[in-house]
Amino acid sequence: MIGIFAGRGAVLWRDVANALEKLGVEYELVNDSLNLEGISTLIIPGGYTYEMWKVLYPQRNAIYEFLDSGGKYIGICAGAYLASDEVILPDYSRVPGLGIADVVNHRHRGSFMTEIEIVDEEFFRELPRKVKVWYQNGPHMELEGRIIAVFDDELAAIARQGNVTLLAVHPEGSLENGVEPSYENLKLLGLLI
Repeated sequence: MIGIFAGRGAVLWRDVANALEKLGVEYELVNDSLNLEGISTLIIPGGYTYEMWKVLYPQRNAIYEFLDSGGKYIGICAGAYLASDEVILPDYSRVPGLGIADVVNHRHRGSFMTEIEIVDEEFFRELPRKVKVWYQNGPHMELEGRIIAVFDDELAAIARQGNVTLLAVHPEGSLENGVEPSYENLKLLGLLI
């Protein structure tokens, strides 16, 4: 079962839920208690990074145990920031991260449609090479691992290290901004989960 973190600060969980419903994928909401029983994939959505950190960092051992037992972590935007060893907050201050991905995140700002290039062969067999997707303050990522998509600056927009997948972009769209996920965005999200 997929679990979507919908606790403190995870204000964009509804966008993920909307996309999963369009894909016909069942999910459960995970609250601040971080009960991961029965969850095989945990999606940490976009939201207020520091507010989410206040809940997730003290419970990082539960996330480590979840990953060690074969669970998958998908971090979207704030979820990608939180996965690193050091989290860069919106004011550019830093706090320790979950340390589940060896990634250097570069904080960027803005909310707009952007184009990413799919560079992973498995994914570009299923998708066009260039995909338009919603971007909202996500990291541009430097990391070793499986790079799935890149920005124009060649830094990763989507990447995977083991059972941790990081997205700097929002293929789920943005209900608040009237951005419904396109067919390609839904296909991309479906391939990632």
